[in-house]
Parts: sequence; C-alpha cells; structure tokens
Amino acid sequence: MQKNNHRPRNKSIYWSSPSRKRG
Repeated sequence: MQKNNHRPRNKSIYWSSPSRKRG
C-alpha cells in the first residue's frame, strides 16, 4: 500500500466514522 503515492478517497470516509473520529 503506497498511500504516499496516491491519496485514497476512502481515507476521508474512514476518519468520518464516529468510531475513529476520536482518533
């Protein structure tokens, strides 16, 4: 997984989750 090479839009939704909102 080369996240440095490209920015996955899934990351935006991942942090949007209330469960991970604290982290």
